Amino acid sequence: GAFTKSIKATVKAGRSIPVLENHGGWKTTAADVTPIGYFEELTEDDHGLYVKGVLINTSRGKDMYTLLKELPQGAMGMSIGYRVIKSRMATREERLTLGVYQYLEEVELHEGSIVTFPANTEARVEEVKSGVMALREFERALKDEGYNARDAKTIVSIYKKCSLAKPEK
Repeated sequence: GAFTKSIKATVKAGRSIPVLENHGGWKTTAADVTPIGYFEELTEDDHGLYVKGVLINTSRGKDMYTLLKELPQGAMGMSIGYRVIKSRMATREERLTLGVYQYLEEVELHEGSIVTFPANTEARVEEVKSGVMALREFERALKDEGYNARDAKTIVSIYKKCSLAKPEK
């Protein structure tokens, strides 16, 4: 339940959580902290935080997409940047029996990162799809060919509906 308030506040404000590469690296250039994507879905369950993200159509976003597609599934991890709002220290017994030192009861989520070495080894990129990036590239190609933005969006929308339709028997 530590993420519940943060997720609700993010949705209510109409914002999204940015995705960075390795938490922004060394933060020496603007590119280090420029998002490569965003989370379009955030939910929390008994297991933890589940996210579904979109990589944006930039050179760094494309590079990360290629990396995720080429590496074996689960090779890259996920991590989050957050601020602790409320926590409690574990009891001596919890430390000894569970190995837990602190319980995060409420956190404010700031960013998510695709990382090489996640702190939580179970936090992995589980699946990489191609649909969103491919459709964006298709829309951009239509604009490059002279279609206006409205017509390009309409064509992409029609294509998307057709590609999701069940084939005729």
